[in-house]
Amino acid sequence: MALFFLRDVDRRWFYGARGFEFLDESLPYGVGMRVLLLSSAMLSTIVVLAFSDHLASFLIPAGQHSLAIYLIHGLIVRALDVPMDSALDLTSGSMTIVLCFCVAAIITWLLSWSRFDQAIRWYSSALAGLVTSAGSRLIPSRRAAQH
Repeated sequence: MALFFLRDVDRRWFYGARGFEFLDESLPYGVGMRVLLLSSAMLSTIVVLAFSDHLASFLIPAGQHSLAIYLIHGLIVRALDVPMDSALDLTSGSMTIVLCFCVAAIITWLLSWSRFDQAIRWYSSALAGLVTSAGSRLIPSRRAAQH
């Protein structure tokens, strides 16, 4: 991850929402960069899982309530994009990294709060129920088709 920062990689690569042509890159370079980013993410995940038995107790609730963190973090990252750019312009790169870690810790703490997790789970269950109900009306079940 430090290599991506030191090489000043365009942050839009991390979003993964746009194609290579949007970033004005060739197909081989784009595929290579995506492979590097995904490999880095996979390696980071493996490292965290390898040390999960030794994680501090304050990280355990974050993992148990990670659904809200997973669903909402992208919106927060996009909302903080401009302020963090300004911070990078006003401070050194190392101070910005420290600021990013502090902001990430605060966001993780807030989103791992059990009320957020309960609200997200309630919403997703209600939404899944509506989709299932609508789908069962549109697509007849096998039992109804057999009778």
